[in-house]
Amino acid sequence: MAQGVIDKRKRVDYSKVNWEAEYTSDLAKRFNVTSAAIASARRRYAPHTMQLRKASTSWGTRVDWSMRNKDIARQFGKPPSSVAMMRRAHAPETVRVICVRCKAAMNECGTPALAS
Repeated sequence: MAQGVIDKRKRVDYSKVNWEAEYTSDLAKRFNVTSAAIASARRRYAPHTMQLRKASTSWGTRVDWSMRNKDIARQFGKPPSSVAMMRRAHAPETVRVICVRCKAAMNECGTPALAS
């Protein structure tokens, strides 16, 4: 390396990190690196901890899925798009499919559903 040039790359021994005990964002702050760098290291050194960082499973039990996304979003203080994503993951049987041709629910208009 040239004289006077500082190597800014971080040298972290990721194999010695306790992945189960800390969140990615906390590790990024501690090591002064990006969350993306920690996420890559987590995938490499501790893939078994990735599942622990997924969305809360309480969505499926705490939510009355008979309500509209907008109403659920207001109740929990979340954006409606997040509620829609959780509905598809936790209660797919409640997702309403809209007919592109007539804008009605598929079970109401009589248009055959598209093959998946």
